[in-house]
Amino acid sequence: MHLESQKQEYLADKARGRDPGYEADYARDLSRYIDECNRRIDAAQRRLDKTPDEITRTNALLKMIGDFDRSISTGLLEVEVLGEQGQVARALEEYHKVRTAKAEKDNKEVCLCPADVCMFEREIADGVATEGVEDAVR
Repeated sequence: MHLESQKQEYLADKARGRDPGYEADYARDLSRYIDECNRRIDAAQRRLDKTPDEITRTNALLKMIGDFDRSISTGLLEVEVLGEQGQVARALEEYHKVRTAKAEKDNKEVCLCPADVCMFEREIADGVATEGVEDAVR
């Protein structure tokens, strides 16, 4: 990695007790590199951190998803009971309601996706995203 002459000069200086300063240079460069990495990590973490509004919205979405789960379970039981009673038309109506609730639940779960989706939602709210892109996500 180093020229042989540089290596010999370094070893000779070390043998004579002289410090050529290579370790100090290395430590300084390493420290700069570590500081830069830490700055990048901190910047990335700030981008990932949720705002209080996002936390409130996430909690509300989780509650809605739980409500949809209960509604879907109840609806499926009702479909089963109606089917057993021979009320096929009402069972089909209830099943349609269950499918609608499932679709709404799926839409709410998409809102809980990672930061890229949240960033897209922010862009939509700010009017930055285009309609074509917005339709593609739906």
